[in-house]
Amino acid sequence: MEIIGLDIGDRLIGVARASTIARIPEPLKALPNNGTFSGLLLELIRARGVQKIVVGMPRNMSGELTQQSRKIRGFIDQLSSELTIPVIVVDESLSSLRADEFLSQSKRQYDQDSVAACYILEEYFTTIKEKASEV
Repeated sequence: MEIIGLDIGDRLIGVARASTIARIPEPLKALPNNGTFSGLLLELIRARGVQKIVVGMPRNMSGELTQQSRKIRGFIDQLSSELTIPVIVVDESLSSLRADEFLSQSKRQYDQDSVAACYILEEYFTTIKEKASEV
């Protein structure tokens, strides 16, 4: 099964993909956060057979929701109403900082937002692994 991770920004939405078997996120091209996003995402879902979307939810250093979190919650509600596949929310704390650190050491050019989406998928895989080991 293939899943997509999203890092929602005001201007761009970072996109990453991963197989639930290999669990290795790969950054894709960031998409514009405008009226074309839903159509582009639906094309991506159909083309890749995506079964799940994982969206990062920012929190402040105290773990509380922020103004940006509330915007993203509205975005997720709208997205969920347009899709027939599950939309999962995970903590995205420091994903952009981790992406910046990775990019400063990388010789390849990637979208910062899409690298952050990779870290969101990693958080998702870590979370489901921890839940599985609790059983």
